[in-house]
Amino acid sequence: MCLLEVEPRSGVTKQVERRPSQRIKSWRFAPGLAMEKKGRRVDLTTYVFEGRRTFVVLLAVLAMVAALLAIPITPAHAATNACPATIPSAGFTDLAGLSTEAVESINCIAFYDITKGTSATTYGPSDPVTRWQMALFLTRQAAAHGVALTDPPADAGFTDISGLSAEAQKAINQIAEAGITKGTSATTYSPNDNVTRWQMALFLTRIATAAGVVLPDPPADAGFTDISGLSAEAQKAINQLAEVGIAKGTSATTFSPDGVILRVQMALFLARLL
Repeated sequence: MCLLEVEPRSGVTKQVERRPSQRIKSWRFAPGLAMEKKGRRVDLTTYVFEGRRTFVVLLAVLAMVAALLAIPITPAHAATNACPATIPSAGFTDLAGLSTEAVESINCIAFYDITKGTSATTYGPSDPVTRWQMALFLTRQAAAHGVALTDPPADAGFTDISGLSAEAQKAINQIAEAGITKGTSATTYSPNDNVTRWQMALFLTRIATAAGVVLPDPPADAGFTDISGLSAEAQKAINQLAEVGIAKGTSATTFSPDGVILRVQMALFLARLL
């Protein structure tokens, strides 16, 4: 007497010899069992032995199907794609009231040492991002992407950064040498100015390019009606970030390019870029 055995990969049945110790009298097909998850449909054929389902065979097949269905599907452009499945808390006590995505993004960039917070226990999510802080964010983001920046960098010739920490001056000169910033003039960086949304778009697309992140070129028009007065490079950067979901507008038709970037927003942008 022969048994029917299901091939794990093909689902094709084949005959195998029954061992003498098996007390199997007959097999017959029972109606198929269908399982469906997130658009995947798997049809299972079960077998019945004298009116009872053979759970050994069924469970083996179910285990195989469960392994298939358990393959994670990561949403495109999720905020924490590159972050640990369980993101450790950075210990910031001022994140109450923020969205889950924002909190995870802040903890994520802290995990990668992209931010150190405004103190050991605070992040300052509602504070604006200054240009010298942005330089630090970007050099640390580059390190997280494995981008090697010149160390020590050449002096970019900015005459208004001497009062900053050595780390901030180095970061500014590094992103200048890498072409990520061009300064506010040939000799000024304006380190204490707040970063605007259109400047942020340029910074992020340039760091993305340096990191080998492929951005749509040319990008689709995001439909923002308030960016026409910007340079072609800035408009392109804004549309690129919008298309890949890194930066969204302030409404369906506005980007508010001159608006100031807050630290919570920067955490979201940097986490999405990882």
